[in-house]
Amino acid sequence: MRLPNALLTLFLLIALNGCATIIHGTTQDIGITTDPSGADLLVDGQLHYKSPAVITMKRKDDHTVEISQEGYKSEKIDIKGTISAAVLGDFLAGGAIGYGIDAATGAQRRLVPEKVEVRLRPLTPQEVSEEGKDSRENKLLQLKILRDEGRITQEQYIQVRQEILAAPGGEKIAPPATPKP
Repeated sequence: MRLPNALLTLFLLIALNGCATIIHGTTQDIGITTDPSGADLLVDGQLHYKSPAVITMKRKDDHTVEISQEGYKSEKIDIKGTISAAVLGDFLAGGAIGYGIDAATGAQRRLVPEKVEVRLRPLTPQEVSEEGKDSRENKLLQLKILRDEGRITQEQYIQVRQEILAAPGGEKIAPPATPKP
């Protein structure tokens, strides 16, 4: 009598729990790295991280990661769910009930890509201009480009940057003229 009851209990436990839920759970860790590191990561329009990061995401949802860093083009990565091979276990051990549990929790899905590596591309001076010349961020970016191109010195960069950051409302401030040799 004990063996049939034990087997029945075991069968019910398997049937009432989804195989994928047991095997890999309802969330998945997604690793995100950027070059250069330290980029802002906006996940699903809400969560903020800095790269590199490992972000735990729910398997039942698709996700969007927006990657941005001053001086670089923003990137958008879609992370989509696909049916996992663990669903096969539902049909072998748990049948429709197990599959139903996995479907409700999202455990039957696997998020792809599992690892995100993004090399950010620097903005060109024309792209900086197109994004709007009056924003404080764009002024700082234009100033950085002037410094990187050698059109202003590091001291001039620091001075004008401080003025931009201190200006109320971010009024337009022209960089100082470069001294003639």
